[in-house]
Amino acid sequence: MSGRRRRSNIGLSTVNTRRVRSARNEKSTTEREARLSQARDKYRAERKRESSVEREIRRSRDRDRHTVQRDRESSVERGARLSQLRDRYRAERERESSVEREVHRSRDRESHRIQRARESLARVTNSWGNKENSAMSYDPSISYKDDRIVSIGTMSVVCEHCLALKFKDESKADESLDNWKSYGNWRKLLPYQKLGRVNSKIVIICTLKQCQKTPVAE
Repeated sequence: MSGRRRRSNIGLSTVNTRRVRSARNEKSTTEREARLSQARDKYRAERKRESSVEREIRRSRDRDRHTVQRDRESSVERGARLSQLRDRYRAERERESSVEREVHRSRDRESHRIQRARESLARVTNSWGNKENSAMSYDPSISYKDDRIVSIGTMSVVCEHCLALKFKDESKADESLDNWKSYGNWRKLLPYQKLGRVNSKIVIICTLKQCQKTPVAE
């Protein structure tokens, strides 16, 4: 009889222990959420009181600190950090209301528009000046396709001497070699052109046999 009573007491004690532990865990979780919420509110209030100078100083320190942390982390740590960032980003997006989601998308669109405008301005102001061996040092901020060397129109002009089709802005036979140096390599001429000398001046001339009026270099 005493053995059964002892086992019953042990069972009740175990159940009570589990209940106390569960209540303690729930209380701990609630307290933790309240503490984190207070910390977030305090963080936002501090950021609102910041001046522009203080904000820039804080951001600069944060960037330096993050740079040091990134340099120290291993490939495994980096993978774990990126995974946590992705999970947190998804969770934030899922908690967004429809209004918050639209505000977020509007900010993204504006940010992308500003970035594209900056890149476009950089391409306009950054001209393709040094063309010598420029293929080995590609600069994405340069709009190569808009340069006159590349954009020479369509092949819609007929040579008055040999009836060959030429590009609209293609060099004429009487242009001097100096105007062609920007090609980087003067050997890369059209198939029916070559360097020649006319009136003691080096020029680009036509080499087609049927072209009687344009001098041909021997």
